[in-house]
Amino acid sequence: MTDAISFIVPTFNRAEFLHECLDSILSEAGPDDEVLVVDDGSTDHTAAVLAEFAPRVKSISLENGGKARALNIALSKTDKPLVWIVDDDDVLAPGGRTRLMQGFASHRSVDFTYGRYLRFRSTNGERQFEHTGYWRPCRPDELLPATLEDMFVHQPGMLVRRTLYEQVGPFDEDLDRSVDYEMLIRLARCATPFGTDEVVFYQRQHDGERGSASMRIKAEQRDKSWLSHDAEIVRKLRGDLDLAEYLPGRSIGSRRDRRLALIQRATVMMRKGLTALAFDDFRQAAAVTVARLNETETETAKRALGSKYGAETVDRDRMFLSGLVRLEQQSDVGRELADAIRSGLLWRIKHSIVSGQIARGLSYATAAGNLKIASLRNRLRSHPGRNCSGRKT
Repeated sequence: MTDAISFIVPTFNRAEFLHECLDSILSEAGPDDEVLVVDDGSTDHTAAVLAEFAPRVKSISLENGGKARALNIALSKTDKPLVWIVDDDDVLAPGGRTRLMQGFASHRSVDFTYGRYLRFRSTNGERQFEHTGYWRPCRPDELLPATLEDMFVHQPGMLVRRTLYEQVGPFDEDLDRSVDYEMLIRLARCATPFGTDEVVFYQRQHDGERGSASMRIKAEQRDKSWLSHDAEIVRKLRGDLDLAEYLPGRSIGSRRDRRLALIQRATVMMRKGLTALAFDDFRQAAAVTVARLNETETETAKRALGSKYGAETVDRDRMFLSGLVRLEQQSDVGRELADAIRSGLLWRIKHSIVSGQIARGLSYATAAGNLKIASLRNRLRSHPGRNCSGRKT
């Protein structure tokens, strides 16, 4: 059957969530599908949970070696033409399979499909649903640059042709975190995706530990861990990706195209906290003075501080402050870029306050104030002999 699915669940010490996860998978699975759980060295009662689902759910027990290794072994032990990897603490939405299969049915060239999700918390056995979180509707050719900015497509929301996994190679076993992010970038580079805004799975929010047995991290540490691993992935990719790959269509036909690609790459770097690399690209873009920034270029630069990870330390990052001042001094285009970046910081202030993160909002406001003062000083220096009212002195 060309539409048969291998459902793969890597698990480690998540017995309390695994039952609900497997129930949801079996509700979506057809008679020709297979379900395989890879127990990556669990020390809780995972084995007892799996025994309840046998023989419909098959399982493999391994010594703990991390998620990437577990997934690579699972792929070698399954054989259906489509692969659906589900996290052990998440739940598939009813009808999710049908929604993802529609992409393959309507577009023969599609290599993988993906859909939206809802976050939820479980209280006394009842699901309390929240918002989706970061989600970015985009065209197929926009998925790679959008994903480089931030991950919003998750494995439990993806249905992938097995041949595509075989084409791009195994999961990177040297990574302890961001394994799925690194793989998604590889998939997006060489495949045709199909996305739907319909919900295909529910993403559980909880305070449990994450990572392999040797690299367990608390929930409060996970954002820093994600940023560190994502930043390293993006840093390495900067040398591997052609500049054109940062653009939809992956083609640079003019100086203006090159400028947009530089702005896009700079935005990616800034969102990952790679300030020096970001300003290197922004300065190169500011040197392309063929015309003023257009709307696409401006909106792209505004997103530079759109990620909570990249904007986290901007209030105390001297490199960011000095980089913005230098950019503003460089050219009219540089000044337009600096203004666009600053406007992104204003959005972060509003978002933080609305979401109840008052202290964070005040930190961003402090940074915005410092940037405004630096900008005024810079502009006064560039117009000597005038006071703040514009009159000669």
